Amino acid sequence: MAERLARRVVLVGWSAADWKVLNPLLDAGKLPALQAVVEQGVKGDLASLSPMLSPLLWTSIVTGHTPERHGILGPLEPDAATGATRVASSTSRKVKALWNILAQSGLRSLAVNWCASQPAESVSGVVVSNLYPKARAAYGQPWALPGGCIHPRSLSDPLSEYRIHAGDLTGDDLKAFIPALERVDQVSDTRPLTLAIALAEALSVHGAATWLMEHETWDLLAVHYSSLDAVCRTFMPFHPPRREHVSEADFEIYQAVVERVYCYHDALLGRLIELAGPEAAIVLVSEHGFQSDGLRPSGAPTLDDPASGWERGHGVFVAAGPGLRQDELVFGAGLLDIAPFVLQLLGLPAGQDMPGRLLPDAFVNLPDDVRIPTWEAARVGQAEDEWDRAGALAELADLGFADPGPTAEYVRVTAQNEATLAHVHVAANRFAEAIPLLERVLAVQPSATARMALAHCYQMVGRLGEARTVVDAVLAANPHHSHGWLIRANLALAAGEPEAALELLAEAGRRGAGNAQLQHRMGLVYEKLGRWSDAGECQARALELDPQFQPACMGRARALLELKRNVEAASMALDAVNLRYDDHAAHLLLGVALAQEGQAVRAIQALETSVRYRPTSAAHRWLAFLSEKAIVNPQKALFHRKRAAELAGKS
Repeated sequence: MAERLARRVVLVGWSAADWKVLNPLLDAGKLPALQAVVEQGVKGDLASLSPMLSPLLWTSIVTGHTPERHGILGPLEPDAATGATRVASSTSRKVKALWNILAQSGLRSLAVNWCASQPAESVSGVVVSNLYPKARAAYGQPWALPGGCIHPRSLSDPLSEYRIHAGDLTGDDLKAFIPALERVDQVSDTRPLTLAIALAEALSVHGAATWLMEHETWDLLAVHYSSLDAVCRTFMPFHPPRREHVSEADFEIYQAVVERVYCYHDALLGRLIELAGPEAAIVLVSEHGFQSDGLRPSGAPTLDDPASGWERGHGVFVAAGPGLRQDELVFGAGLLDIAPFVLQLLGLPAGQDMPGRLLPDAFVNLPDDVRIPTWEAARVGQAEDEWDRAGALAELADLGFADPGPTAEYVRVTAQNEATLAHVHVAANRFAEAIPLLERVLAVQPSATARMALAHCYQMVGRLGEARTVVDAVLAANPHHSHGWLIRANLALAAGEPEAALELLAEAGRRGAGNAQLQHRMGLVYEKLGRWSDAGECQARALELDPQFQPACMGRARALLELKRNVEAASMALDAVNLRYDDHAAHLLLGVALAQEGQAVRAIQALETSVRYRPTSAAHRWLAFLSEKAIVNPQKALFHRKRAAELAGKS
């Protein structure tokens, strides 16, 4: 077993927390608890996964596995036994969470309000599921705990006392967040009620977590505060600066809500830190960010819709405690790194099947990354099966997740989850695996989003005629669909029609000038045309719109490299690495740029990192060249030439 650095670890989830909101508040001294953690530890961006659906992402954080591996694909799931649907449950998770791993290692966990944790698993310690804080009765009516939401059951009575109903909050409580509350007609305007529900759930989660910290023996506390995300989805449109489509009256009433809820969460964090004690490590993360400035879409945020444009691809990472650096930045952290990082703090190895890394920039002395093959050999911690599935589903329906129903709902949720899995495959460039899923989805739930995804997959596997048929149908229904014109440009290019491609590209640009993703994709088409200057300009425009858009950093670096601007190319490739450290292509691009610049040692380091994440023929060819010409190591050069040939033969 590795050296245990922390006596305890507190893993705090702030759903949708974003540095764009946090940094100004830190600078203004409004977040003293978080400020102390930052000054005594490390901070950085946390790269999310695609698609940015919270149940998937929080499960990846606590398991260290991607969605296709852990099996949680949405807030609901089809129940084949009944032909109905049910809340995504702990019984559907295919891999172990941190609390299962700790139980297998003789350690105790407190897990509170984690996504897909109902029914509570029977592990060493306490599990309080994500149904615990949900009020399922009108104020003043009996409010029973959902069955199976607490393990061990003996703690149900004391913990039930810490649940807060939205009706328990007074007008004065809400005025701390909405000073002009008296100007709101709360019969027609339900936004104050939305805030009250979010605050009550946060208080319930916090009450359970702090009671357990004081009354139980524990090594890990994993507590998830989902309320910040709920608040952002209702009130971020009113966050300063005021957007043109937001009325002055609404702006004046609701402009302070987001900031004050962030400060409220900071106060809750302060109490967790106090109870954890000085020998504990504090790790705070969010699963994705949330747009808060000029990049906010004009439409209202919807519940866990990654296509809405409100989610940002980077959340937050903060960690402080024994063995960790102080007041330092960490680059390239991702969601899949959190589970290995927490295990390392507790002196436990990660599994070789966990793709995340240990975050070497975070440690004073980098520990050895000694891993076991897997933690999945034996199942530890079965879920207690007594729970109210129907009541849980009704609660989610009230929140906007679903309309309870029989077979039609089963079919709808099946299609939604298959669409999510297809998105996961597309993000990993597994286009052939995504196609049958998307075809089934379109047979049940036709949508322009699914059609465009299918057209993209058809294009990537060479089924160009089918791709064109799908795109033409989308454009016939909506001629303003800018991404449709972009795919048509790609198809024209593939058909050997460069002039037509340029005309279609110009049309796409006219319809999506303010869209960073569209500018990036336009740059990719210019790459195929060999117009590297135009490609670089498109990527530069994308980065002006969203400076943390990693694919645009990659595209800009490729263009600069082709234009022989090697120093700038290396700098841009390094930005891409820092934004997404697990992207093998970013390390490859950095290595090539450094090699072209004459920095052989640094180039080799980047290329070796690239092949650790994914061996490619290109990376090994460059390593062979540098081994032979720069460091004069014929043996290494021969090895890399052989690996390059082997990989080229497989492609």
